[in-house]
Amino acid sequence: MRDPQSEAALRRHLLRKRMLIAGARFGRIRGLLAGLAAPAILCILAISFALSHIRHPPWLEALAIVMALVAVLVLIASLFTLPAAAWYRYRRRREFRRDLARLRPEERLVVLRGVWQEGCPQTRSVIEPLVREFWPKGKEVAPAPIPEGRGSELAGSAPGGDPGE
Repeated sequence: MRDPQSEAALRRHLLRKRMLIAGARFGRIRGLLAGLAAPAILCILAISFALSHIRHPPWLEALAIVMALVAVLVLIASLFTLPAAAWYRYRRRREFRRDLARLRPEERLVVLRGVWQEGCPQTRSVIEPLVREFWPKGKEVAPAPIPEGRGSELAGSAPGGDPGE
């Protein structure tokens, strides 16, 4: 016999785990940009410095040009990581929105609060719009009450207090 509470808890746990994994993957995809671009730029700079300041045989120059071309291609490929990361974030967010909509409001709160507290900054960037959508009271400040009076009257002092204070 199935226990509905334990099944609901398992669904919440799995959704929270998928959200945390998605945030970590998003961070890795974004990290590819620096991981690919930085070595490619350094390689291009080193090759250009070596070719202009060091005597070298012609075959070494041809090899350096091929390496520089590969570095430029890697640099161009690294630029595709930004749209890939944005696409991944959009796709996961849409999937999580659909999954959260199936949960009761208190279950959504449990899942979102857990992911928000446990997740890394990349995870928070993936779920932040979902937090605003499904947990609007979680990040808002209550407005202050309207003060009494017109604002033109003199303020009185506390009983027994000095009017100059």
